[in-house]
Amino acid sequence: MINYCENLQGKFNCYCKEVVDNKKITDREYSIVLIVDALINNDNNALKNAIILAKNSGVTNEEISYISGILIMKNGERIANISTENKCKESQRVCCS
Repeated sequence: MINYCENLQGKFNCYCKEVVDNKKITDREYSIVLIVDALINNDNNALKNAIILAKNSGVTNEEISYISGILIMKNGERIANISTENKCKESQRVCCS
């Protein structure tokens, strides 16, 4: 959608360049952000590239595993919460209909 507006696309590209080039975080930290993003979006190709960057930036296998474990745990909590919310809604419908 953004591609249909050259001005907006240009501003977005400028924004992206500013974020990446500004170097407010280290390459190591940036690679960790990329790993998290790839895991959240289930993007195996991006994950592969992020892990390569991370390894080249000094991130250990243990740290990558820990990051993955946290995301798996948080996703499991989210799924459990959705399940609990659905059960509450179903029980409310039964008792209140």
